[in-house]
Order: sequence, then structure tokens, then C-alpha cells
Amino acid sequence: MLRLLMRQTVLCLVFSAMVGGGVIPVWAQQRVDSLEARLQVVTGDERLTVRVDLMEALYANDPARAMAYGWESRALLTSATPSPLHRRVRFWMARAHESNAAYDSMQVHIEDLERWARAHNDAGGLADVALLTARRVRRVESLEDALPFLEEARTAYAVLDEPAGLARTLDLMGVVYELSEDYDEALRHYQQALAVAEETNDIPIVISAARNLGDVHRALGAYEEARTFYTRSFTQAEVYGDAEQQADALYGMARSYEQQVDYANALIYYQKELALREALGNQKDLTHTYNNLGDVYLGQGQYDEALAFYSKALVIREEQLGDQRLLAFSYNDVGNVYEALGDYEEALAFYLNALALRESLNDQEGLAHSYHNVGVIYDHLGQYEQALDYYNRSLEIERARNNLEGLAISLNNMGGIYQARGHYDEALQHFIEALGIAQDVSYQREELQAYLNIGSVYLQQGHLPEALAATDEAIARAEGMQAFKYIREGYRQRFEILEQQEQFALALAAHKAYKAAHDSLFNAESQGVVAELQQQYRTRDQARQIELLGQRQQIQRLWLGGLGGGALLLALIAGLVYSRYHIRNKAHAALQRSHQAVEEALEKLKTTQAQLIQAEKMASLGQLTAGIAHEIKNPLNFVNNFAEVNAELADELREAYDDNPDIKLSALLDVVSDLAQNAAVIQQHGKRADNIIKGMMRHASGGKGQRERILVNALVSDHIDLAYHGKRAQNPDLSVQIERDLDDEAGHVEMVPQEVGRVLLNLLGNAFDALQEKAAQTPDFEPVVTVTTSRVSQAVQIRVADNGPGMSPGVQAKIFEPFFTTKPTGTGTGLGLSLSYDIITQGHGGSLEVESEEGNGAAFLITLPDNGVGV
Repeated sequence: MLRLLMRQTVLCLVFSAMVGGGVIPVWAQQRVDSLEARLQVVTGDERLTVRVDLMEALYANDPARAMAYGWESRALLTSATPSPLHRRVRFWMARAHESNAAYDSMQVHIEDLERWARAHNDAGGLADVALLTARRVRRVESLEDALPFLEEARTAYAVLDEPAGLARTLDLMGVVYELSEDYDEALRHYQQALAVAEETNDIPIVISAARNLGDVHRALGAYEEARTFYTRSFTQAEVYGDAEQQADALYGMARSYEQQVDYANALIYYQKELALREALGNQKDLTHTYNNLGDVYLGQGQYDEALAFYSKALVIREEQLGDQRLLAFSYNDVGNVYEALGDYEEALAFYLNALALRESLNDQEGLAHSYHNVGVIYDHLGQYEQALDYYNRSLEIERARNNLEGLAISLNNMGGIYQARGHYDEALQHFIEALGIAQDVSYQREELQAYLNIGSVYLQQGHLPEALAATDEAIARAEGMQAFKYIREGYRQRFEILEQQEQFALALAAHKAYKAAHDSLFNAESQGVVAELQQQYRTRDQARQIELLGQRQQIQRLWLGGLGGGALLLALIAGLVYSRYHIRNKAHAALQRSHQAVEEALEKLKTTQAQLIQAEKMASLGQLTAGIAHEIKNPLNFVNNFAEVNAELADELREAYDDNPDIKLSALLDVVSDLAQNAAVIQQHGKRADNIIKGMMRHASGGKGQRERILVNALVSDHIDLAYHGKRAQNPDLSVQIERDLDDEAGHVEMVPQEVGRVLLNLLGNAFDALQEKAAQTPDFEPVVTVTTSRVSQAVQIRVADNGPGMSPGVQAKIFEPFFTTKPTGTGTGLGLSLSYDIITQGHGGSLEVESEEGNGAAFLITLPDNGVGV
């Protein structure tokens, strides 16, 4: 189930330290303890200073204690008290009320500070008034109304050279711009805040600004940059011992990976966040973390684990928080699990409960989400009219809210309805609009889905090239993110397209890739590990479940509107343990059916695979035909020319004898010698032509051939000429300098010559293609292929190197995999190097290695073992 991203909720989590109390961070508590100990020993005006310091240390996490110290400080203020203390007391009392969300009381202290500042002509106090007013206005009025006050505060702090106030103001301006989705301005202000804070070692602002920069980069889809800032924020918070800020940074890290559909890394950081949240004890934040873990497990298809975490959040929200908005999220999450399992009736019941809560709250953001989810269920049930109705309701709200991510999801789903009803033009229109929106906001999940949807429609319309282009784009993007779910769907769709195009070699490759992606999601080993973890969790959690079952009567009152009453929730909790087993068994059965279907398909394709290997051999033979014709032309020219000369010499002998029957043999010896030499040349080139023909026949042979002791340098030279002339026949403009460094000590090696020759032809052909590609892109490029032979101990090495574009590490890692190719569709099957690797490693017990640096050429090294004499 595709979940809508709740932007405001996320930002509330990120800035949770700014509103409301919580556990005092370690570093802050240490400061409080030190100040309270000091308060017991100091006297006079110093006691007032310590009280103000305690207000500053406590305002965010314990506003009540902060205010107590504030009132004590106000009682000690006199006209002789230094002005900075007057200003600080009033400032931190206002901040304490803000932390407690008591904005009316906050306004009272802001006005008090303003009266004092004007009476004493204190510019710093007036700057504080502007900052405090902006903080209050953004909470109770609007973001836009806060900006003029922030500008006033920034200017004043800059003129007064007060970096602490300036850093706070810049950081808050960044927050306002971020909430307004003006990310360029948000980045600019956060960067300025970070620079000021780092210069003055203002660590709390460094932590905040760095985390905020991570949030903005994540919103822009710049995930690596986001993680750099999250790491900086976490590191500073760790040094300070601020566990809550560490947890916030870990949340950002995890979310960045989740948005890239990198569930493995997302899970790592959510688990780290969970450990901190549990230690902090803030139940509201803890339920968010439980939900995030549920989302990841749901995305991975681990439904029992997802349900376990969603249920933990549900229980806390019902029993401790009483927050109906969050409760609606929990109903929705449980519905997601049932939807993923295909239990649409259960899913619909939970979605409708969430919808009822959101209608009672008039929660427009939540309503858009619920309308969408209910529409999805009706879509699954084939009730398309109802589905479209709910999708349209969701779409109207998202357009009104300008929530582009939600729009992309709704458009994709509505396009699916039109596609299911055969209205392909309308479907394409919706999918293309969804794609454009997803690209604008870097919403990669919906972007992938849109490409797959577009490819599916084109496939149904019979527009196969367009279908393949869209599908391949989805696959490429999914592979870049290691999003196996989309990789699997993409290759399944690619297989169907290629099968209809009768490109059976590529279709087989797509099917293998589909199975590989399928196994990556549901391999037996991973299922075993998950089962073990689930069993450990069940053992650990069973006592808690029994305890919860004994407390169900207390939850009945929390169920709204008579929609099943407390009994429904009781049944949910009572069935948790059973559901975990039931869900796993259901998922396992589906997995077994899927595997069986895959195995049957692969069995049917085994014969095709064997035929493809032979077809690859014949394809390479066909590519060489012109080159062989060119190569055989030279010896045939010699044979023809010298045969003609011999015929002329024979005529001369006959004429000399006719003119003088008594001529002596000695007079004819020169002519006879020429005849003998010419015959030798004819024999030499006749054998050369015969060898070429035999080599061609061996290359075309479907068998494996016989092992022979072959002179390595001769074999290499012959195949250099064959490969070059073959490629020249395909591309007359090809011009490559071939450097041969053939070691006389290489000698003979026992091999199957046609097989090793096939490997050389493949390596040389690939080198020529790479050089041709680079020459087309690089002016004044001089392409060079260097072929080297050498004897190393009891082996012979053949090295084929070029100065072409080289290969990335990722390509090198896959270069010998079957059907992997970097060539455009239709110009390479991807079998050549795979077969070459098998010939050398399995057929000859040697090795085939690649050495390359992207941009600096590539080299393939063949090593053939030889236990005999090398001559």
C-alpha cells in the first residue's frame, strides 16, 4: 500500500524539542545540577545570575520549574540590577510559556519586555521582542506574518553584533521558509545560521541547523547531502549527550533511505532511533517510531512484523494518548497490512474507521489519505465506479492543498481504473501527469510506478517500442535504488514485451532477472532468518499480549461511533498472536505458488537457452563472414596468380622444345626452378586458405572439438586478422592501430583451438566496438589495441588491452554474467563474455580476468595452464 507522506506531521516530529516538555537531555541535566548546586553557595547578585541561567537551562524541557525560577528572579530585580539580567529574565520567561504552548501568557511577557526595553532604550531587548513575537505569530497566526518580525530581529542582532540571537533568528527563518516550501530560502538561512553558530561554538543551534539542512535536502531529493548534515547533527548531539536530538537525526537518516526505497538501511537507523526513543520514554514520539518501523516491514513484505509494530502504536495511542488523529493513523496502518495480504474486507473496515475519525475532526489532510485508501480497496474489488468516486474526492483535497505527492499517487491510481476499463488514452493522460508531478518533487516511488504504468498501457495497445522504453526507464531507476519490488515488476513486464517482439534471447534474460529480483525479496534464507526473529519476538511479547487481553474492557470506551464497539478492538488484540502465524503462513503459501510458477517457466525455457548459446556462436560466425572472406582472399590471390605464372612458364617450356627438340635440360633449369618455387608458394597459400576454412568450420561447430597442442602466437595472429577484417567489413571507417607483443617463449599449449579462438574474437570485437564508440565522441583520439602473449611458470597468458572508455566498477562486477551487456538493444546479446568465461575457466581450467578504470581503457587477461613443454 502506498502511503501518503504527511509533511506537517514530519515537521512536527523534527521540531518536537521546540514545543512541549520531555526528558531533559543529559548535558542539560548536568548543567541544571551544577547550577542548582552553585545556587546553594553563592550570595548577593550572583544568586540572581544563577537563577536566570537555570531558567535558560530548563525552559524547553521543564517549563514549570523554569517559570518558578523566573518569578523568583523577578522578585530580586531592582533598578540597580544590570540591564542584561532584566532582559534575560523577561526573555526566558516568555520562552518557557512558548514551550508550554501558553501563547497568551507568552504575549504578556513579550509586552512586559517591550515596555522595559523602550523605557531603558535597550536595542537588544527590542530585538528580543521582535524574535519572540515572530515565534508566537508563526504558532497562532501564520508563517507569512512572522517574517517581518524575523527580518527586524535579524537586522537588530547583526547591528548589535549578538551572534547567539542572530543564529537563533536565522534558524527560525529557515523553519518558516521550509514550512512554506520555499526551499532555496530555507537552505540559505539554515546555512547562515550554521555558519554563525559554528563560529561562536553555539552547539544547540549547530545541532538544529544541521538537522534542518538535512530535512531540506531530503525534501529536494538530495539524499546523500541530507545524510551528511544528519550525521553532523547526530555527532554534535552525541557529544552533548542530547538523546532526543540524536533520535531526531536518526529519524532523518532512516527517512532518507526509506524515501529511496532502501529498506535495509532504513531499518538499521529506525532501530537505532527506537532504542533512544524507548530510553527517553516520550510515548508520542515512540508511537511514531513504531509506525515507521511498521512501514518499512510492510514495504519489505514482512507483514507479521509490520502488524506487530503497528499494534504497539495502536495500544499506546488508545490507552495513554487519547489522540484521535493519531488513532486514525493506526487504524489506517492496520488496514494497510490487510490490504497487502489481499484481505480487502478487513482492510476496508479499518480504512472506514479511520475515515470516520477524520471526518469528525475535519482533518483535510487525513481525509485525502482515507478517501484514497478506500478507493484503492474498491479498485481491488473491481467496483470501479466507487473507486473513482473516492479517488476524485482525494484528488480534490490534494489539489486544494497543493500536495503534489498526494496528487501523483491519486493520478496513478485513477489511471489504473481507466486502464482496467480499457480507456487507454485517459489512463495514459493520468499516468503522464503523475510522472511529471513525481519528477518535480523527486518522489521516486511514484515516478517508478508511473513509468511501469505507462509501459503497461503501451503494451496493451501493442505499441511495443514505447512500452519497452518506459519499462526500461523504470528498471534502470529501480536498480539504481535497489528497489527490488519495482525491479521484479519491471523485468516481468519487459519479458512480456520482448516475448511479443520475438526477441527470445533478451526475453530469457529478462525472465532470469525477474527471478533474481523475486528471490532477492523472498529468498528462503531470508525467510528463515525472519522466522527466527519472529519466534524470538513472539516469546518475548507473549506475556505482554496476555496482559493486554486482560485489560480489553478498558478500551471499549475508546471505540468511536458504535463501529463495531470495543468488541472489534478486543478481537483485533486477541487475534494478534494468531494473526502473526496466520499472516506468515498466508505469505508463505503465496510465495510457494509464485516459486512454482517461476520454476515451471524456467523449465520450459531450458531448451531455448541451449539454442541461444548455439545461436550466439552462429551470430559471431555471421559477423566474421566478411572478415573471413577478406582474409581468405589473400591466399587465393596468391594461388591464382602463381598458377597463372606457372601456366605461362609451362607454355614457354613447350615453345622452347618445339623450336629446338634437341635443347639441353640445363638450358631449361631456370624455368623449372621457377615452376618449383611457384608450386611451393601455391601450396603454402593453399594450406593457409585450408586452415582458414577449417577454423571457420571449427568455429561453426556445435561440438566442443578436440584438444590439440597449438602454437599460441600463430593462433593469436590469425584471430587478430580475422577479427579486424571482420569488423572492417561491418564498418569500413574503422581505423585501429594494433600492436602485437608476442613472446617467442609462449610456445605451444594444449587447447581446443576453435574455442579459444572464439574467445579471442569476442574480446577483440568488443575492444574494437569500445574504441569506435570513444572515437565518435573524442576528437583526435588515436585508438590502439595491444595484444600480448607471455609464458608465466606453467601457464601462458594472452592479454587484450585497449585505450577505450573503460568500465565502471559496477559494470566490471557484472561483466561475465549471462546476458549482461552495455551495448544498445539489438547490437549485443550479452552472451559473448559469459560464454568466453565458461570456455576458459570450465573448459580449460584457466582464468579470464578484467582490469579497467573508467575513462582509461580496459584489459582482459586469459591464463591457460600448460603442464607440457612450451615449444
